[in-house]
Amino acid sequence: MTEEIDATEVLKAERNLLFHELRSGPSRDAVTLWVDGAEVAEQPIPDAVRRDNFAAIPGPIHTIDSEPGCLRYRLMFTRCVAYQWRDEAYAEPEPSDDTEDSPLRLYPQSRYRAQVEAASFAHQVYQDPFHHFAVLTLDAILDVICRQPPRVTARVLTEADLR
Repeated sequence: MTEEIDATEVLKAERNLLFHELRSGPSRDAVTLWVDGAEVAEQPIPDAVRRDNFAAIPGPIHTIDSEPGCLRYRLMFTRCVAYQWRDEAYAEPEPSDDTEDSPLRLYPQSRYRAQVEAASFAHQVYQDPFHHFAVLTLDAILDVICRQPPRVTARVLTEADLR
């Protein structure tokens, strides 16, 4: 078995992430998210594809895809009371005073946290405060209300992972 190391700072430095998988568990109050690092293609998409699908966009268009050698991150949130997955195409991240442009964000105050606190009595049961963490990818936003930061680990993607 390979030793898992904390990959939080590596994840925070990523610029392109793609959603891979989301599952509740492994415990009753946990949620696990997998996201993949992605690279901008060196070559732009062909003109024929561009003409048919992206004619209104000026300049060259490059795809962004995960490939062998990129990292797959596993974020395990525990002690959670709520989470939501949103399609990035129809959602905006919460406004933030944080100047750090990281895909893993902590919101001290947020609309989502206020909504969860208003709809639940969990904040009355637990003494320690809840935090709103968000993971922003190119195709999804995951919001999690929990009492501690996620455990972040990573491994290198192989050809087999991408089939």
